[in-house]
Amino acid sequence: EIKQATHKYLCEQDDFTMWLDQHYQLIDDKKQFVRLKDMCNLYKETFLKVGSKEYRRMNMARFLEKLQENIKWKSIVHERFKTDHKPCQRFVGVVLNKSDSDNSDEDNED
Repeated sequence: EIKQATHKYLCEQDDFTMWLDQHYQLIDDKKQFVRLKDMCNLYKETFLKVGSKEYRRMNMARFLEKLQENIKWKSIVHERFKTDHKPCQRFVGVVLNKSDSDNSDEDNED
């Protein structure tokens, strides 16, 4: 019970975890996946300030590092490495939240 409360508190205090929770969700469907490149680009577009030092330095390798260090989302990276021991290019069992996918659909309709 204390571990769960601590885990919840740490997740709530981490901006990156909050961003991931806002935009993605973990599901049991192994046919669904999200590409690392798409996650990184969305992070840069929606969270980082354009032109900032962090924005310029953010690339897929750095984004993957942030995921590997994240208390809640690191499991998606570790599961991928357990299966094929190759660098992650996509994460199985992760989908974009409905509100985010609706917005990208609207952008594509123009």
